[in-house]
Amino acid sequence: MSNIIQFEILGGWPNDFGYGYPPDIQKITYDPKNKGSKFYTYKAQSSNTSKAKLFNEAFNWLAEYKPNEKIEFIKFQLQGCKYKVKNNRANILGFFRRLKNLNKRHYENWSFKKFLKKVH
Repeated sequence: MSNIIQFEILGGWPNDFGYGYPPDIQKITYDPKNKGSKFYTYKAQSSNTSKAKLFNEAFNWLAEYKPNEKIEFIKFQLQGCKYKVKNNRANILGFFRRLKNLNKRHYENWSFKKFLKKVH
């Protein structure tokens, strides 16, 4: 597990006719000069909380994940909330980024294995 994972967001930028093709992401080698809306950097959390462990595993999983085109949605569950996220790496990254804003009590006794419900 690396301490810092950096993603580059590809495509989906405005063009003359509206928005281009749907965005995708790729994992790139960390460079502190990569900043702005085209990049997302995740620094692994060193604390021993359930939230830190879940997100460390989640971003490492995403860095290696290759979407299966036959699967339209990926299912996640956190406590009683169930989520269906479009099977696109950029959508999953956005989902993880928004979930990071939740309080750590939402993640108590919860692991990434329980969080990730269904990927074939």
